[in-house]
Amino acid sequence: MAQPQTAPLSETQPQEEPIHPLHQVSQAQPIQYWLGRFVTLTNAFHYEDSFNQPDTTTGFGMLSCYSRPDGIAERNLANYRVKRAFMVLENACLTEEASRSLGAFRSEYIGVKGDRWMG
Repeated sequence: MAQPQTAPLSETQPQEEPIHPLHQVSQAQPIQYWLGRFVTLTNAFHYEDSFNQPDTTTGFGMLSCYSRPDGIAERNLANYRVKRAFMVLENACLTEEASRSLGAFRSEYIGVKGDRWMG
């Protein structure tokens, strides 16, 4: 008896995207998506500031261009973490569509938390 033909595994399973340290975004995302990314980043930055090393749990290795400037006052660290998170997210947007959806999240964030972190 002949065996039924089956498609190779690569044709039946969705292909996973390669894992990048900075997950790039090419489509519009809902506010909840951006909130999750934002909170993950600010938590990783808080860990880094507290222990002077990258947060290995998130797997987010800091790029030198996002490092904290020398001499920043301790009271300004929370605002700087927010600013850093938005810088990382902006650089993750590959398209205008993705950037616009991030902009909608940023506007919502500013409406709730204010914009003192932008300075």
